[in-house]
Amino acid sequence: MILLFVKDTLQFYRQNLMLFVGILLPILLPYEVANWLIQRFFVTDPQSLTQQVPSMMLWITVYPVYQGALILAVSQRLAGNSPTPSLLWQQGVRFWFSLVAVNALFLGAVFLGTLAFILPGIYLAVRLALAEQNVLLNVESPIEALKSSWEDTSDQFWNIFLGSLLLGLVTLLLAFLISLPFRGIEDIHNPILILHALLQALLYPVFVIYYLRIRHYVQHSE
Repeated sequence: MILLFVKDTLQFYRQNLMLFVGILLPILLPYEVANWLIQRFFVTDPQSLTQQVPSMMLWITVYPVYQGALILAVSQRLAGNSPTPSLLWQQGVRFWFSLVAVNALFLGAVFLGTLAFILPGIYLAVRLALAEQNVLLNVESPIEALKSSWEDTSDQFWNIFLGSLLLGLVTLLLAFLISLPFRGIEDIHNPILILHALLQALLYPVFVIYYLRIRHYVQHSE
């Protein structure tokens, strides 16, 4: 079943790649340029957490917009609809605060689990993996979305964990191949690395697709 889910995910990704490009590129291109400017002209010590605050705030600003758009895009394409990026971005903006809140709770729970031991953190990450979807597709509050994810994944741990692991290996291989033309660049501030970051970001939707595939399976097997 896991291999079937992964196969369906990769096929869906290939069929809808241009939609994902249309969603991500107009947001991530200005984001990557702005982040490059921050790193180039304002950050003197990349290891300084304080100096990385502007970059983190920038990411927090844009992530809910494109993540919400991706989730809704996959959901609507699975339903046979043809959504436009502009409408999807609007929905991402609408749910911006809820997505920030649910991610803060998610990361907090996983962090605490990881502090206890690594395995509890992994377990919590898997069991709460559908929370973002519940915020958007069920219009649930962040707390409700986490509870729903916990319930929905009660018998889906291995499907989510092993599927994510397989997709992670696939994306790592693709990311390695993407990186090959950029390997000779030693200057971390070379603007051509913006292109590298954008190409790698286009691999991310496979995980959104896979988790929605799991959610669809859970709902239709009840």
